[in-house]
Amino acid sequence: MVSKRPTTEPLKEVQFKAGTDSLFQTGFDFSDSLDDDGVYSYRLTGLARSANAQQKGSEEQRYAIAPAFTWRPDDKTNFTFLSYFQNEPETGYYGWLPKEGTVEPLPNGKRLPTDFNEGAKTTPILVMRRWSATASITNLTTPLLCVRTCALLKTKPRKTAFMVTASAPIRRMLTANSVRISASG
Repeated sequence: MVSKRPTTEPLKEVQFKAGTDSLFQTGFDFSDSLDDDGVYSYRLTGLARSANAQQKGSEEQRYAIAPAFTWRPDDKTNFTFLSYFQNEPETGYYGWLPKEGTVEPLPNGKRLPTDFNEGAKTTPILVMRRWSATASITNLTTPLLCVRTCALLKTKPRKTAFMVTASAPIRRMLTANSVRISASG
């Protein structure tokens, strides 16, 4: 993945999106030079999104912003600072469905509904917050030699706690390996 870097050309983009499963999304991407000579430039990119997942009781929410700044003290040197912040208070559905009931019918000949959520009766908690910061320095020493240095600092703390519950026909198909309870962060 390549981060969006500041440009000296004006960029002003706003987007709105709507779709199935109550999808609503808006985003923006702004970039420009802060002075007439193009020594300082910025870029600000952002996103807000919410949707219902196909499974009952599952929602998705995401908020992200990515500010960036570039300083070009001369035509051979470039210093860029990139950052990214993301918060997902509702991460959507990360479960699984067994082969029996989806690909193959259950013993009674029926299949699971397409919106089946095996964890619907529990309270799933899955919150994701991420951030990163990058500093990059490029110096074109000679036409044949370019020196680049880059430092990246990032985190992805994640707290997860969920349990799987299911009706009797499905419960028989679950094994000890398919139920996981973890908490870290």
